[in-house]
Amino acid sequence: MRANCGWIAGLSWVLVGTTALAGSHSWRWREVFTDDTGDIQFLELFCPAPNGGENLLAGLVIIVVVQGNIVSSFKFPEDLVGSTSNKSLLLGTAAFAELAGAPVPDYVLPADFFPPGGGFTLRYGPEANYDTQVIAAGVIPANGVHSLKYTTLLGGFGNDSFVTNQPNDPTNYDGDTGSVNAACTDNDGDTFGNPGDPLCPGGPQTDCDDTNPNVRPNAAETEAVGVCRDGLDNDCDTFVDCLDPACESAIPECVPTVSEWGMLAFSLLTVSAGSIMLRRKGFA
Repeated sequence: MRANCGWIAGLSWVLVGTTALAGSHSWRWREVFTDDTGDIQFLELFCPAPNGGENLLAGLVIIVVVQGNIVSSFKFPEDLVGSTSNKSLLLGTAAFAELAGAPVPDYVLPADFFPPGGGFTLRYGPEANYDTQVIAAGVIPANGVHSLKYTTLLGGFGNDSFVTNQPNDPTNYDGDTGSVNAACTDNDGDTFGNPGDPLCPGGPQTDCDDTNPNVRPNAAETEAVGVCRDGLDNDCDTFVDCLDPACESAIPECVPTVSEWGMLAFSLLTVSAGSIMLRRKGFA
């Protein structure tokens, strides 16, 4: 069922016959999400119960219209399998699919499929009883966390009610759901980003190594034996290993043993003796 998006040069509803109309028109727009760049986007369609036979999507087209012009389009490549009652269809960009917490999209959209600033019409299928939503400029949240969610699921050229103050929660056809944070660039999944961002789950501090989940702000520098000798600034406070105040009392990493103290004293005596001999030789 999963497939990459297909681009079409023009809009042709000839592909939709009377049979498709009877088995595809109940899908409704439920969620629209974007970051401020348009790279991370997803669209979710939902088929309410008891419409279990809305499988005939092959050839149907999703279009984005700006000022009367089609700026993006996606054509479903094949029909769906199984009951569609209470099912979702998730279409997302590749950058969305790579985020932690993102369900696998059923279909992949190109980046910037719709304008992140709004001001477009989003249409599934032909007009009439297929769902069409007009999304005004500035309506879609672009903070990387919240989404536009429709709270009514009207058919046709709808003016559905919606909210924009809730975290995104996309769901795919298999029923997998999740939530993404596009405001926080957290490559190692430790809840801190690089750069830091107040919308990161761990807080606004910057992760000094966003490739290692064991290195993060506020990490315990002495949480395991050997941490104070691993060559890392584990807690991102600019101090490494035994130079970190948190490691001052670490045993055995940073507190010299009796034998180590003895070796240190022996080294100092050796250096001192050598220095005295050099000075004497110089005065001879």
